Amino acid sequence: MINKNIFLYILIPFSAFGFYLNNYFISFLTIAIGFYVILELCGQSKFTKKPLVALGLFLFISIISSIGLDPEEYFPQLFIVTIFLLALSLKHSFLNYKLFIFSYTIIAIYAFFELIFNFINPDIMVKLSDFMGQRGGVNLENGYTKLRAGFLEPSVFSIILVYYFIGFSHLEKQIKLNKIYKISTVLFILLTMASSGYVILLLIGLVILIRKILINRSNSAKIFLMAIALFWIYIYRQGDGILLDYGVIEKIYNIAPSIAFQNISGSTGYRANSIILAYQFVQEAEWLQKLFGMGFFNYGEYIINKYIVYPGFEMSGFSKGFPGNVHTAILLSCGLIGYVFFILFFWFVSNCRSFFNQFILFLTIMMTFFAFGSLVDPLFFSVFLITRAVLNTYRDDQVECDRSAKTIDSGIYNSRAPLMRTM
Repeated sequence: MINKNIFLYILIPFSAFGFYLNNYFISFLTIAIGFYVILELCGQSKFTKKPLVALGLFLFISIISSIGLDPEEYFPQLFIVTIFLLALSLKHSFLNYKLFIFSYTIIAIYAFFELIFNFINPDIMVKLSDFMGQRGGVNLENGYTKLRAGFLEPSVFSIILVYYFIGFSHLEKQIKLNKIYKISTVLFILLTMASSGYVILLLIGLVILIRKILINRSNSAKIFLMAIALFWIYIYRQGDGILLDYGVIEKIYNIAPSIAFQNISGSTGYRANSIILAYQFVQEAEWLQKLFGMGFFNYGEYIINKYIVYPGFEMSGFSKGFPGNVHTAILLSCGLIGYVFFILFFWFVSNCRSFFNQFILFLTIMMTFFAFGSLVDPLFFSVFLITRAVLNTYRDDQVECDRSAKTIDSGIYNSRAPLMRTM
């Protein structure tokens, strides 16, 4: 029997494909999420209480803060965001983890062929992406096309791979080739040359390693953690050494200087300064705007006026009025109150049977929102959904296996008992 949500898994690897409707880009994945909500509700799936309450309060603040604005300016975006968040509010669908593997296999095959074309002639992939109508641009570094597979850009691809890495890390006992899957995700992340994926993977990896050291007393985890620490100490001491010639490490190294010297040009300066934009807004805004924001998606003019005097403004995403990350977008839109409900919502929907898995999933989505600026892109909501399903499905399988084992053991004991009495 074909799983009713299989299209969600199939379309995640092709999230950059879709069509335009009245100047709005509609990803095929957006339609898949809409069908997911409808099918789950038709299948008598119910919403979980806490996320639904947090979502309702968040939407209430969003509407209140947007009073006086033209509904055409914010309602389409708010409607799309509501659909995405409703999908996450549904009770866990314990889906077959093989669909998770299937989805990643599509991504891996796409990336593998992209890698081959890059070695033959980078222009092949550029022309092929244009021919297929893939949204986003091709990024070149030293004549090499950064891997992005079927996604918007390499940084997006790298972050998506972190979610698959988390899923495969959780499925160690379920998949025979688990190590190959995990190694391939890390390899693809490296080939994207995207600092976003590097930082999130490093942070998640450190949390997993620390847990293994504290709980499992793993010596190998201790050695690996020390190696990571020494690596970053070496980079720091090198200063302008050879390692900083590698683009990703240079970007990570330049995050702090970009904030300190207000350098907003380039991806590093833009993303780094977008993080402190939220803090600056809270400092500068009147108390009513601090609490409720300036209206849903109504931050474009504020951002442009704020950064237009900065050097490199034309080369920054701020020139288009983009906030640079989701945290800043929510804070500017709905203020501190709306932001608190938004964060609470994601803590509730990150719910897993293991507190550690809940923390890892919540930390990953929060870090994702620091690296990504679009609320109306369905990709991260979708991959969050299937990763959560994997983290919960495996837990249920283990419970059932444990119950079966106890039943078998009990049956063996009971079958032997009469035999022992007759003897």
